[in-house]
Amino acid sequence: MRVLEPGAYRDLDDEIAKSSDYRSARGGPAVGLRPCSSLTEELATAAEQVRTWTTEAGSSNQPLESTAILVRDQYNCDRFVMGLAERGVKVRSVDCEGTAGGAPVVMTMHRARGWS
Repeated sequence: MRVLEPGAYRDLDDEIAKSSDYRSARGGPAVGLRPCSSLTEELATAAEQVRTWTTEAGSSNQPLESTAILVRDQYNCDRFVMGLAERGVKVRSVDCEGTAGGAPVVMTMHRARGWS
């Protein structure tokens, strides 16, 4: 939950969401934090990481769309899709209609809770 702080977030019904109410029912790999001092550094770091993930996915025959970049809000979702594209990394945004396969996806943390 430290990744979400500080911040105010809205859920899919445009209501204010409280991170203090969140409890994960799932486990997974440990979250890795890579502090960045600017948006430029953050996008470069993300592009490098996505390239690594897509290489790993390709060698294990995992679909690329099983890799997700989670962001705080829709503004950052759009910014990451454009910023990664500028760095030669193809990703797709997930919206209420879902997304087609073939590329890692970018979505809000809230959207990820209900995405499959």
